[in-house]
Amino acid sequence: MLPGAIGDLLLALLGHDIKQFIMAVGYGNAAGYMVARNIAIPSDIIEQVKQQDDESASVDPITGRYWDQEGIDRELASMTDEEKEREAERLFVLFERLNKTGVIK
Repeated sequence: MLPGAIGDLLLALLGHDIKQFIMAVGYGNAAGYMVARNIAIPSDIIEQVKQQDDESASVDPITGRYWDQEGIDRELASMTDEEKEREAERLFVLFERLNKTGVIK
């Protein structure tokens, strides 16, 4: 109820301009709101989002950083196989502790 009211307020403040609404709250949030309210999403916006998805393929979905900016690859490349094995074992032990304490299941 509250998210819908907030969406209604934002859309009213933006003069019921769907494109400005999408730019203000983001495509994902706007799409959810618009589907719930049976508001048609403009086809040019859908094409623009598809085009941006193609261009953003080099973005790490977890961190939001570009893959070429990630230092992880360089760090892994400089590690020996034994160091990688020790790191994997250390992570395994940490996850087992989390599992035993009930933090994760």
